[in-house]
Amino acid sequence: MVVRTRHAHPGNWMALPAKPVLPADVAAAIRTALAGGWTPTSPGPAFSLLVGNEAAPNRGRLTAE
Repeated sequence: MVVRTRHAHPGNWMALPAKPVLPADVAAAIRTALAGGWTPTSPGPAFSLLVGNEAAPNRGRLTAE
């Protein structure tokens, strides 16, 4: 599973505001992905999860608020 957030990485070189990913964020992403059809034991391409206010441009992607 690949999770993308609207926050910059804490080590970004542009000094953008950053928010670390906390264990609670990881747990929430896993719950959202499972509810959206992610099956971690099935082979295939990575499941993409967009977290935040981003639009999901491609089929198979899930957006969580």
